[in-house]
Amino acid sequence: MTTPAAGMTVDEARPSTQVHPDNESWSRFLVMPCSMLFTCSVIVSLEPAFFVAVPWRLPLLVSWGVYMSLADCVEAYAGLYLPLTPVAVNEAIVNVGFFGIGWSVGFIDSILLTQASSLVMMTFTFVNLLLIVGMLVLGAFLVGRYGQPEHPHEDDLSASASKSANEIIWRDIQCVYIEGQLN
Repeated sequence: MTTPAAGMTVDEARPSTQVHPDNESWSRFLVMPCSMLFTCSVIVSLEPAFFVAVPWRLPLLVSWGVYMSLADCVEAYAGLYLPLTPVAVNEAIVNVGFFGIGWSVGFIDSILLTQASSLVMMTFTFVNLLLIVGMLVLGAFLVGRYGQPEHPHEDDLSASASKSANEIIWRDIQCVYIEGQLN
């Protein structure tokens, strides 16, 4: 596989991933998250007494499954519905978010499930929750940064649209909100 150019977007690098009714690449958006959560439920169903004995074992496992599902959803959404996303960002979500962080945390969690005390499992559950929040923020940032406007034919959506992020103040955000309420 060749490495894409530095400024190449997902749409330019992989034009075959565009969403069409006959293209089934969107099914990956559903299959992988469901399979991660299904795997967690199978693990629990094999030995339910193990997870009932210590109350923080189940939240630790489920929070890891949710993080892995969310990381895959963000990557799939960026690849399918955000064609302006740079390829480097999309690959970083896979290499760092999914494989690097996700499988490392999964390995640590698997050791903690069998060896750690409730306090340590509770702490790492909250670490997993922080990772989930971080992935949600990343997904929201990608949609805000690389998403296409709702009305691409309108040139002047608002006065604050031409300003940089540092120039936008609360008054601009409130004006845009009020304009949206009036229409």
